Amino acid sequence: ANTAPQIPAQLESARESGWINAAELAILNQSYALMWRLQSAARLLTGEVLDLDVVGQGGNEFLLRETGAADADALATELQSVSHLAGDVVDAALGRHP
Repeated sequence: ANTAPQIPAQLESARESGWINAAELAILNQSYALMWRLQSAARLLTGEVLDLDVVGQGGNEFLLRETGAADADALATELQSVSHLAGDVVDAALGRHP
């Protein structure tokens, strides 16, 4: 079952119920959107673990187009940043609501 369309609505429900605030919702939506675009593009390129060396220049260009990143380093930096921010939001929400 494809749960992708449900994720933003579920995140909005978390905001409506007070688990997260609007700024935290924005962080989680941003993180989700980037990771979904990357995962979707990677699945089109390979059924295996994504290896940028294996998918070649065309595959790399496709990934960058789909994610909006300027280059592979920028994509890696953005992924690291949004995943840390999302993790901080989840930790904070769980700390507020045991």
